Formats: sequence, C-alpha cells, structure tokens
Amino acid sequence: MDLAISTYVIITQSFNAIGKNYRALEKNYSQDEMSYLYKKKNLRLLPVIERMKGVVTKNMDAIELLGQVTDNKNAVVYLDPPYVAETRICKDVYSYECNNQYQVNLIHSIRAVSYTTSDAADE
Repeated sequence: MDLAISTYVIITQSFNAIGKNYRALEKNYSQDEMSYLYKKKNLRLLPVIERMKGVVTKNMDAIELLGQVTDNKNAVVYLDPPYVAETRICKDVYSYECNNQYQVNLIHSIRAVSYTTSDAADE
C-alpha cells in the first residue's frame, strides 16, 4: 500500500513521472501555495486508501502469481508484460526482459486460470 501511495504521489506531482517538481519551475509559487497544492492533491487519496483496505498487492513473476491465485475467485490480476522484443522499435526499454519462451509460458499460464470478466456497464 505504501508503494502504491508513493507511486501515485510521484506520478501526479511530476512531469512525465520523473519525480521532479515542475510546478515550481513554471510559476513562482510561494511555500504556502505549494503546500496548499500538495494537500489538495493528497486529499484525493483518502477515498482510495479507504477502498484499498484489506487489499493485498504483489509485484512478482506473473507465472508464479497466476499459480498462486488459480482458485481464488476474489483475485484481481493485472499483467503488463513487455512486448515481444522483435515487435519493438526501441529494444532496451524494459528493466526486466522476457524471452519468447517466457511469453509462450505466460500465455499458457493465463489460459490455465479459471476467470470471469465483468463489464462495469452491466452493474
């Protein structure tokens, strides 16, 4: 949870999520104005914090994670693997690379998990 909050703050308060404050560079805000803007943004986090109570987040190998949640009907999994290297213009953009065999194994792991989808419009 702390990582999620920290990440949110860095992204919302920096240009291109680089972690540098760009507002102070664009305008000459006083310390009071900067403090107000910071508090205003962070107040938006309160409903998110309340909703995330009891939520377990994991940042780990996708295949291993899918093996852990196979029978958990309450699990929500977000996977964002790197694109296949041969399809990319820029080759060195990911900190963690997946070879083609890993991509194939990931597809098999996804297919092995029993899942349902939900359309928010139907709720």
